Amino acid sequence: MASSSNAAKTGFHYAYLIVLSCIAITCLPCALVLSCAGIFFTPVSVYFGVARAQFTLYFSILNIAMMATLPVAGKLLAQKDARLVLSICVALCGLGMFGMAACHEIWQFYIVGAVLGVGVAPLIYLVVPTLINAWCQKRVGFFVGLCMAFTGIGGVIFNPIGTSIIQSGPEGWRSAYSIFAVIILVGTLPFTLFVVRSRPTDKGLLPYGAEDAAAASSTRIAPEATGIMAADAMHSPAFWAIVASAAMGGQAIGKVFLGTVSDRSVKLGSICGVAAGVAGILIMWGFPSVLALLLVGAFLFGVVYAMTTVETPLMVRSVFGSKDYANIYSRVSMVGSFMSAIAAVFWSLIIDSPGGYPLMFILSLVCMATCLALACFALAHTPEQPQNN
Repeated sequence: MASSSNAAKTGFHYAYLIVLSCIAITCLPCALVLSCAGIFFTPVSVYFGVARAQFTLYFSILNIAMMATLPVAGKLLAQKDARLVLSICVALCGLGMFGMAACHEIWQFYIVGAVLGVGVAPLIYLVVPTLINAWCQKRVGFFVGLCMAFTGIGGVIFNPIGTSIIQSGPEGWRSAYSIFAVIILVGTLPFTLFVVRSRPTDKGLLPYGAEDAAAASSTRIAPEATGIMAADAMHSPAFWAIVASAAMGGQAIGKVFLGTVSDRSVKLGSICGVAAGVAGILIMWGFPSVLALLLVGAFLFGVVYAMTTVETPLMVRSVFGSKDYANIYSRVSMVGSFMSAIAAVFWSLIIDSPGGYPLMFILSLVCMATCLALACFALAHTPEQPQNN
């Protein structure tokens, strides 16, 4: 193909624009809806005079909506034009954030949370692996890790910005939601509408790296993608959607479970979350080819993943109190988001290394054990509160 030849000569491939589009998606709607959610928990619940758990229930509903959406979204991405599917998802995220700003009753947040869940589910779980695998035959792990890193980088960028806006007035949280909505729509829709393409053949191209593969094998690469049907492919969007749905179910139920346990003991909640994660890892590691057990493992791992949005804010309040909670939590969130950015690339390199998935599972167990030890240490060494004179 002429286009492929030109790309090879210039060193630029349209796949780079696909990667850039994926970065925009993870850095903006994904980060603003998910990574920045925690900065609103306290100010909104205080504004309405309700318990934090009553407001944050919207986030559990959001996760349930994600779980229900993923299997359908996987089929849509496989069958429909990605531009249409992704643009609708981005629009739902933007409109959902506007909806959050307009809520005047707690129950309204629950409805909007469901809308956000439907919109963000394909963006956070399916877009990057689906597009990168379609457009790239080499450096797949690096590009996936790079794109997913921006969910954390977006959190690092926007958490302090959102916190500053929230603190600008009694209803600063409304302004923050509205500004986030504008950023999502203006920053992402141009990519999903005008840049994204479902597959290289839509642009008359071969996948990135196909020329190298052809040269190495001295065989002709057909322009059409080859492979097995989605129902039989463990790396297909359909398979990711099913496993991700199980993990999302674990998150949704795990958030309620951990929140309930942590009302009695934050330490016990941390222990339960990590225990579920360890069990999930061991099951997925031991039975990777048994779908039913793989789903159970993914569900249990979803419980430990729920700790990031449940145990972290509760632990901050338990350790540091609520006097300057917003500032402290926003800084903790920045560190967490920064580590997420590093972790996304780190884990992709681990998976592509000779150790592969076994090494990833071992390191995951080490990380969970370390986090639990640090949590117990922090809870056991709570700073003394200064006495008011």
